[in-house]
Amino acid sequence: MWKSILVLVACLASFGARAEPQLTMCKGDFALCAAATCTPTGRTMVINGKSYPETVCNCPVLQGEALADLNGGNMQGSCARPSPDGVWSLFSYRAFVPQELNGWSSSPRKAKTRVQECSSELKLAAKSVNCFSMSCNNITKINGQKVAVCTCPAGESVSGGRIAPATDFLIQSGQGDPEYCGKSPVAVTAK
Repeated sequence: MWKSILVLVACLASFGARAEPQLTMCKGDFALCAAATCTPTGRTMVINGKSYPETVCNCPVLQGEALADLNGGNMQGSCARPSPDGVWSLFSYRAFVPQELNGWSSSPRKAKTRVQECSSELKLAAKSVNCFSMSCNNITKINGQKVAVCTCPAGESVSGGRIAPATDFLIQSGQGDPEYCGKSPVAVTAK
């Protein structure tokens, strides 16, 4: 649990070429993409002047307090919703997260997450996805769970840099199944 939080904070502290992080806690509805896998669209998107492969991710919408970087992703300096029917993809560690792979069930057995490391030897880090502080919309209910569609860059670190393929990264998707390292998972890297 704390390993993923510490890695995220360390990444944000090494902000590189983008604006200095402006971390804050936002309250209300937010998308939690930490255990999501995403689908490449074949298009690109520009984040802070850099072009990345675009992915779409289905993420559960939760309520409460969550960490945001007001200068990160495509946030524009405020916790205010990105659109009347949208939410931000923010970070809040949860051991139980409804996941698409289990039909969005909230039962503890099906929603349990497990942090796993994907080795640099796999050379898959450039396909990992960063949804932190990205906008989401098209909120629907699936099996009683609110779900948002988030558009997120692949190969971008939370610190705003490009991720080299041979980089270790951490994921919460797949409930420990190592095959999820190659399924465009939302991830965090130490670089």
